[in-house]
Amino acid sequence: LVFQESEGSGKVVIDVAQGFNSQWTGDFSNIAGATSLDDGGGNTNAIVADTACSSDPNNCAAQRCRNLSVDWYLPATNELSAVHGALCSNLAIPCNFGGLSSAFYWSSSQLGDGFFASGVVFPSGFVGFGSKNLAQPVRCVRAFTP
Repeated sequence: LVFQESEGSGKVVIDVAQGFNSQWTGDFSNIAGATSLDDGGGNTNAIVADTACSSDPNNCAAQRCRNLSVDWYLPATNELSAVHGALCSNLAIPCNFGGLSSAFYWSSSQLGDGFFASGVVFPSGFVGFGSKNLAQPVRCVRAFTP
């Protein structure tokens, strides 16, 4: 599902059939380089390189996105908010598009203490945070160019 486009470039989010639930990671390590609110690709690279993820890849949301293919990643908070704005602007379930359920969805943006990461609540669009060891819904993103 395309949620952002400008002059032939943009971003897509996986559809409901490819969505999954996952922990952010299974432990509370503070992962350096995973705090950007805008760069989910960079956050994902930092997360999958860290032992908190690589030692338990089945419970690492970023790794599970990357497993789809090398260009898929766990979106940063502002990218996930853009998904919300494009696909759930009606602020109701079901959202306009995408089969997004009423839930907190993980972003790749870790909070500074290592215990929490942020996400977006659908359908409200509220940006919040959750304990990284909780399984939450995930929608991976990838960029495209002409």
